[in-house]
Amino acid sequence: MKRIIFSLCTIFLYTKCTQPNSAPEHTSENKIESESIVSDKIISKNIDPRTSVNTIKGEVITPDASKIEIKTHKDSLGWTVDIFVNGKKSIIQPMIPAVPGHQAFISEMEARKVGELMAFKMKNNIMPPAVSIGELDSLKIHYKK
Repeated sequence: MKRIIFSLCTIFLYTKCTQPNSAPEHTSENKIESESIVSDKIISKNIDPRTSVNTIKGEVITPDASKIEIKTHKDSLGWTVDIFVNGKKSIIQPMIPAVPGHQAFISEMEARKVGELMAFKMKNNIMPPAVSIGELDSLKIHYKK
């Protein structure tokens, strides 16, 4: 049942995120400073604001307010990654993506790595920001095969 709900949500997000957008042309002046918060540390990165996408609404976020935050927290199953776009929770990832079954992240570092990869994809307009088994392996994420 959870797989069906997850599949439906994934299809919904994919169809919403693949709609054409009317983002302005990319110029070097469009780059702004963005902060990515990982745990209690702030890491500054230059991003192209027109490529930050709200995965819930499928809309391009305006250049003057583009900000993606990654937060991790421990729950009863393991570690969870939450991705916020402009202060709104866009993605909740309590389980390791692309892995069959319900396998939680075993460490904060592994959850953070996957969250950073997903945020990178969102910033670069790679939608949906899905993670493959190959990417999990290259990030050295531990899971049962």
